Amino acid sequence: MKQQFHIKNGILKNYVGKEANVIIPEGVTEISSEAFKECASIESVQIPNGVKTIGESAFLRCKNLTRVELPGSITVIGPWAFERCENLTNIEIPFGVTEIGWCAFYGCKKIEVVEIPSSVITIGGSAFDGCTSLEIVEIPNSVTSIGTFAFAKCISLTGIEIPSSVTSIGDSAFYKCESLTEILVNKDNEHYMSQGGILYSRDQKTLLRYPEGKEEKSFSIPRGVTKILGGAFHSCSNLENIEIPDTVEKIGANAFDNCTSLSGIEIPKSVVSIGRFAFCGCRALKKCLLPKNNNYEEDWKLGCAPLECHAIIKYTY
Repeated sequence: MKQQFHIKNGILKNYVGKEANVIIPEGVTEISSEAFKECASIESVQIPNGVKTIGESAFLRCKNLTRVELPGSITVIGPWAFERCENLTNIEIPFGVTEIGWCAFYGCKKIEVVEIPSSVITIGGSAFDGCTSLEIVEIPNSVTSIGTFAFAKCISLTGIEIPSSVTSIGDSAFYKCESLTEILVNKDNEHYMSQGGILYSRDQKTLLRYPEGKEEKSFSIPRGVTKILGGAFHSCSNLENIEIPDTVEKIGANAFDNCTSLSGIEIPKSVVSIGRFAFCGCRALKKCLLPKNNNYEEDWKLGCAPLECHAIIKYTY
């Protein structure tokens, strides 16, 4: 059986077997990059205690893998470790893991629940991106960083709570989470806050994310907000009207992308820059009021046919 494994100095370099249920030998301390990549025969893997690292793309696209037993010795789940293991169901991440790598569980469509232990400090970019069945995630009060697109396209996720420990949330962390109705933030968090389920910076000067699943048709951005982050209202298809206060100075790229019901918008003269594709896909837009003397780059109108033909633009002030 051991001849199916290529092991050198405790590092499992490669697996060449065809077994459905794989038991990795004792003595292995690391599973190397791409060791089981695209092993279509594997249905379950038992990893022995002593393994500390699961390397890059170790189980990438093992399409029939349904179950993995992770020992308490593991500290790092590397980038792309289980990417596109489409039949992998609920996975228990052991205490001791400090980092969930970039795209570690990307496209694992059948994972419904993720229990993140209180040893984890970093949730990498796109770590759970495309986990379309994921309904429940509990982020412990040890996590300091949530990466870009970390929970993007988790279309079954309805709510999430950011603990007080989090100091950094990457752009589009909750991109295309169409069932998400609220993002809550622990009151003791010094960097972020939530009001009405909407995510802001602690000083409420930056609006980071308006949840896509909210049912309201109208929203007034609070006075005092100076920046609307890129993708902040992406795919908020229920919103027909958004009021922007005259404290806002910057509107990020794709800020209102795919707000398909948005019928009108007024940009106050306080706004000095609008990012690329800010209103891309806003096909219902019938009215856009702009400051008369503005220096906006033309690419902010890209992807929005009504704006590109200038038919609906009127100037104020």
